[in-house]
Amino acid sequence: MAKTFLIVDDEAKIADILGEFIEDFYGEDSRIVKAFNGKEALTSIDKEDHIDLIFLDIIMPELNGIKFIEKLRNEKGISTPVLVVSASVEEAKEKTSKFSKVGYLSKPIFKEDFDEAINKLLS
Repeated sequence: MAKTFLIVDDEAKIADILGEFIEDFYGEDSRIVKAFNGKEALTSIDKEDHIDLIFLDIIMPELNGIKFIEKLRNEKGISTPVLVVSASVEEAKEKTSKFSKVGYLSKPIFKEDFDEAINKLLS
């Protein structure tokens, strides 16, 4: 069965790179849903039957990544794994360490780091 991934990033180029890496890692039958801020992502989650993994930027308009995780975990009760994609991973860890099933990937994104982050988060 194909996996469904949600990419939440306000930079289309980053979302496209992540999409390519997902297809390389999981195969072309993977389903990719994109949202450009946390608010759009919450709407996407409401529309989807199941999401296997969320790739999340922190700094975004309307609803940033930290607020998105808070709403996802505390208000919606959803425990889908989240891979935070950030240029400031240490700062992101400080702000998200209280949440379970959260991994980290540094920007700029490299294929080897992507594969390692996925394996670490889902192991």
